[in-house]
Amino acid sequence: MSSFVMGISGFSGSGKTTLIEKMIPVFKERGFKVAVIKHDGHDFSVDKEGKDTYRFSASGADTVMISSEKKYFKISYEPRSLEDMIGDCRDCDVIFVEGYKYANIEKIGISSKRTDHKLPCEPGEYAALVTDGGQVVRREYESRFLGPVFDIDDICAITDFLFEKLKDKTDINKGYRIGAAILIGGHSRRMGRPKDGIVIEGDGRTFLEKICDETDACYAKCIDKRYLSMRREQAICREGYTNVYDEYDDKGPLSGIISVLKQAKRDGVEAVLVLAVDMINYDKKEIEGICRAYRGEDVFFSRTGQKDIQPLAAIYNIRILKRAISMADSGNYRIRDIITNNINSGYYDSECPEAYVNVNSLSEGQ
Repeated sequence: MSSFVMGISGFSGSGKTTLIEKMIPVFKERGFKVAVIKHDGHDFSVDKEGKDTYRFSASGADTVMISSEKKYFKISYEPRSLEDMIGDCRDCDVIFVEGYKYANIEKIGISSKRTDHKLPCEPGEYAALVTDGGQVVRREYESRFLGPVFDIDDICAITDFLFEKLKDKTDINKGYRIGAAILIGGHSRRMGRPKDGIVIEGDGRTFLEKICDETDACYAKCIDKRYLSMRREQAICREGYTNVYDEYDDKGPLSGIISVLKQAKRDGVEAVLVLAVDMINYDKKEIEGICRAYRGEDVFFSRTGQKDIQPLAAIYNIRILKRAISMADSGNYRIRDIITNNINSGYYDSECPEAYVNVNSLSEGQ
């Protein structure tokens, strides 16, 4: 994936650094490697007089570097273009650029009361605007700006906007829009209670929290939409997820798959990665692996080392809806029977069979 570059533009004191500081942890939590490039209008100094590196520079060294086991620092006494610095950060997924008001990069503009709500450029030159001016200022901008306008403290909305833009640039899915659905509608009679709320010993998270955290780490990288598939009487919510209720009562996972695919079709999503909530060892590496391997098949099953297919760790294209509905209406709820001569199927061979173990007893989840 090529780096996603976004400028944060505003006059001095508008809150650029604070905004970037708040956004970085959100991207890190989702597994992105983040870089920040900052422009300084003055002759900045990062060295301290008397230190060895300062003495080397004072002696006339053109470049000074210092390193430890955990990091290194480079001081170079020559100008460097923004383009070259972006190139230096090419191993990072996301690059925030602070300052560089007029650089030819996509930018978010900051309108702040501390700078009389002035912007360096016309509003139309920004991908989005953020402001601390409240509803009055937001409405004024919205009336003459086609892009979104966010409250400067609404970090969730701002980062969601950036995730959508980043998703447009990623090539993990080769252009396919893939959603992820967590199936939590099972009664789990063997465990005596729904699995979604069971706490994993030594981890502290519930089954649902664990698999959702792994899914969230892939959001915007390879997952477009997130769904929770459940029975109608369930009342479970997770931020960023759409609740989808089973259309067929007590008919197993196929009912959830049908309902989720119908919702995905309405959302413009082409395929959905369906996951059982009780795969507590399943992780973001497996999610990225199957999404990267997917090439538009009708059904794309995961397989373990013994070539056992995993129907509840598989990608289903919305094209199989007609076939799935026909099966359900005829009383056949066996997911593997979706595959017929007319279905284009494929397989993702996983090297981590333990990720596909379904926990069916309390002792297994501890």
